[in-house]
Amino acid sequence: KTAAKISRARRIGVLSTVVTAESDFQARLIDEFANGCEVVNLGTNELVPRIERGAWHTELPQILPSLLEPFRKAGVDALVLGCSHYPLLKQEIQAILGSAVTLVDSAEGIARQVRRVLEEHGLLAAGGTPSHRFITTAESPALPRVLDRLGISRSPAPSLVS
Repeated sequence: KTAAKISRARRIGVLSTVVTAESDFQARLIDEFANGCEVVNLGTNELVPRIERGAWHTELPQILPSLLEPFRKAGVDALVLGCSHYPLLKQEIQAILGSAVTLVDSAEGIARQVRRVLEEHGLLAAGGTPSHRFITTAESPALPRVLDRLGISRSPAPSLVS
């Protein structure tokens, strides 16, 4: 929705996981909100595991340029980061696609919707210091790097549960 509104060229990209890219839900969103736009809808399962391993400087530089090439070839001027992990790659994606491409972080829209729902139900907290608790399915040596990338201070240490 946002990408279609801001695209001057009427060419937008959507980068997501394969399951999301192939979903009926995403197809309906594109049909409803990207009317009149050329949409390059790319799903990949190559990024999430590497992000979770904290491989920003090792593996990702090798694969990102070729993964993003379809967006460059199509001349998109807006790219939707359609996975909760992808905003962690904003800097790298922007460097590859250039400043003429606006990145649309889907997390911002989701956060606005969560806020609306919490306000509607009188559940929005009135300030305070947040605490963080991270639950993983296995021990992750990369978790400290991921937390650093997220800008989450580890002092005091967040609760980590494996």
